[in-house]
Amino acid sequence: MIVCQCNRLSSEDVDWTVRGFAEVDPYRRVTALSVFLACGRRPKCGNCIPLITRLIDESWTHGQD
Repeated sequence: MIVCQCNRLSSEDVDWTVRGFAEVDPYRRVTALSVFLACGRRPKCGNCIPLITRLIDESWTHGQD
């Protein structure tokens, strides 16, 4: 699912990035901006930030199982 139209960022991109952060440092604070930067992109309009934040929370929770 595309979560950021401006950057063509998908929910899979977010999940993959968050899981990668968790493998390296399970105590790292992950933000929407850190996901954008890790994917080589930057926020533009910002309408996707709440959704990306929710996806980060969901990915982080599932990664801790």
